[in-house]
Order: sequence, then structure tokens, then C-alpha cells
Amino acid sequence: MPAQNDKIDLREGQLERLSETFGSCLLKKIAYYSISNGLDQDNPF
Repeated sequence: MPAQNDKIDLREGQLERLSETFGSCLLKKIAYYSISNGLDQDNPF
């Protein structure tokens, strides 16, 4: 069933894009939080 496989591939692509967007957003929030609270760079959060 090639049609089903296409849908699955598309869904996986969307998930990858979503996770990339979420990841970059999370990184920005962590960076902003770190800067605004003056935390050390050694601190992961």
C-alpha cells in the first residue's frame, strides 16, 4: 500500500520539523532564562 507509506513518511517529516521547532524554542527559553537569572554557563539549565 504505497499511499499509506506516503502518509507515514509525511507524518514523520512533520514530527521532525515539529521537534526541531520545539527544540530551538526550548533552547531559546533556556538561554533567556539563564541570561535573565545570571546563571553560570556550566549550569545546563
